[in-house]
Amino acid sequence: MKEDVIWKYITSQLTEDEGLEALRWIKEDEQRIKMYQRLKRNYAFTGSSSHISDDTIDRLYTGMKKKMEIAPKQIKRFLFTASKYAAVIAFTLIVGWLLFTKGDRFKSQLQGEMSYTTIETLPGQSSKATLPDGTVVWLNSESKLEYSTQFGIGNVRDVKLLGEAFFDVTKDSVKPFQVLTREVTVKVLGTSFNVEAYGGEDVVTTLVEGKVELNNQAGIKLADLKPGHQAIYSSSDKKVELQEVDTEYYASWKDGYVTFSNVRLEEIAPKLERFYNVDIEFGSERSKNLKINGRAMRNVPVDHLFRVFKVTFGLNYEIQTSFEEKGKVYVY
Repeated sequence: MKEDVIWKYITSQLTEDEGLEALRWIKEDEQRIKMYQRLKRNYAFTGSSSHISDDTIDRLYTGMKKKMEIAPKQIKRFLFTASKYAAVIAFTLIVGWLLFTKGDRFKSQLQGEMSYTTIETLPGQSSKATLPDGTVVWLNSESKLEYSTQFGIGNVRDVKLLGEAFFDVTKDSVKPFQVLTREVTVKVLGTSFNVEAYGGEDVVTTLVEGKVELNNQAGIKLADLKPGHQAIYSSSDKKVELQEVDTEYYASWKDGYVTFSNVRLEEIAPKLERFYNVDIEFGSERSKNLKINGRAMRNVPVDHLFRVFKVTFGLNYEIQTSFEEKGKVYVY
């Protein structure tokens, strides 16, 4: 019964209220957390609640192609842009597991005399929430967003972020919206942007629409951002680097997929690790420098993704699932 509830939670078979209760229930007990980690790992690699052998995966993969009545060469043309440096990861578009998590939503806690609401996500999961002012927030894997119950009452709308989140902020010229991270504050009036602020890493702010102001902890302005630009705040030297980027790469994860445009596999590995709740280890320089151009879907077996790499480039990989919390993908 316990396993059934957790499995339904992972595969988004619960209503929003049921999902909230399931999350609270999972976090109450260490054994339930371990069960979640095991089931999430199995789902990441096989799409099932139990381990499936390579022979079975091969059989299912072949059977799916036959049912679609597409010849192997046609499939390859459909899946890949035939470029020396590009692999279209559209294989997952054919897979029947197009599930996107409803998310792990919130708990309240008392800190001093002020009440706070906290939105959290478990490894490999994501969450969508609407704040009291109508601002919509998508929270990525292993992230936490916190705001006071006084949010919006004063002149400033503040939220604290640890992890990654995409914001679609409701415009209010009187009450600026601020995202507080451990290193910098992102200040806006009404806009769409993504912030990556995981502990120990640089803070990366990517602006899709509107205008963003980046300040340090002392309130000193570091930079203004224009749409299509990104600010990388270095945690080590406390400096900001500005660059123009493809915003879809940094915003697409909220819709259940991530898009790559001629990006090195080593660069996108951290995103894939959070997407699929796995560790990726490289065994060769060639595998690190493989250029990717395409799309990967969330919540489908990670094995499918690396099969695309193998078919397109002859890239070898091994999957190890004998880890308590997550599995490992070794590529070479």
